[in-house]
Amino acid sequence: MVDEDGRNPAAHRLDGAPSSDALTVETFLVGWPVQPPCVGRCVRLVATARRVALVARMMGPSYPPDTCQLASEVAVPHAERSVQINRPPTAVFAFFADGENDPQWRPHVKEITRNGPIGPGMTYRQRIAGPGGRAVPSDFEITAYEPDTHLAFRVTTGPVRPVGDYNFRPVAEGTEVTLTLSAELSGVKKLLMSRPVQKAMESEVAGLDRAKQVLESQS
Repeated sequence: MVDEDGRNPAAHRLDGAPSSDALTVETFLVGWPVQPPCVGRCVRLVATARRVALVARMMGPSYPPDTCQLASEVAVPHAERSVQINRPPTAVFAFFADGENDPQWRPHVKEITRNGPIGPGMTYRQRIAGPGGRAVPSDFEITAYEPDTHLAFRVTTGPVRPVGDYNFRPVAEGTEVTLTLSAELSGVKKLLMSRPVQKAMESEVAGLDRAKQVLESQS
């Protein structure tokens, strides 16, 4: 894909000038399961952002398009979903506490390996399907481990590093599981990535329906 100048916008720096720490669209997308249709939109947004940045430098620091102000008006990506699973809390918690079960209900997980015994502080090496279906790193760490009640994690690799919580509650039909995801984004990354990250999170929590099917088929 090329812009009106015949150049590839995906290779352009977001600030319109060479910089060792400037981010590209490809950098944004690595580490989070954003599907290919989002790539074209992000590339177009980067081309626009680059032109705005060039104008801003010409007009001086008082130029109206304030990236920080615009970013503050964009909602932080957040998703939550609850399902009731006809299995006891002990069995449900054990399933989610072992991240090596994730490929059974998270279809974008291509590879996952647990680094040691299950428990607090456990880390996982994970590879997920990124742009074009290629495997990208998305390792995570268990930050809370309360048997049968609460499990939390944070992603430790990639530019988008969400945090998540599982809460387990006994109900008459078995166990209610609530999965909550959120990600802190800032600046241009927030402007460009909030919507695709939000969609990815909504897809992720929707996977609880698949987990329900897997667990109840084991009863």
